[in-house]
Amino acid sequence: MKLIVVIMEDDLCHILSKELLENKISSTKLSSTGGFLKKGNTTMLIGTDVENEQFVLDIIKKVCDENDVESDNESKANVFVMDLEDFKKF
Repeated sequence: MKLIVVIMEDDLCHILSKELLENKISSTKLSSTGGFLKKGNTTMLIGTDVENEQFVLDIIKKVCDENDVESDNESKANVFVMDLEDFKKF
């Protein structure tokens, strides 16, 4: 399993959430602020199988590339991919 953590501008978060839902990929959204994007942003947690990792990353990149959001930053999203030892739903 992989955990993909995406910190992105609020304006793009809604678009990414819609794209993920259309592809039956579940995610969790957290409101956040901090040093990466210097203003209000959203952190998304996406758990996925190793086989789907690149597919999810491609969706994130597509959303960032295709949507012209006014930004003071070089990047529209910061993405971290981590290995998960275990994942459970209760």
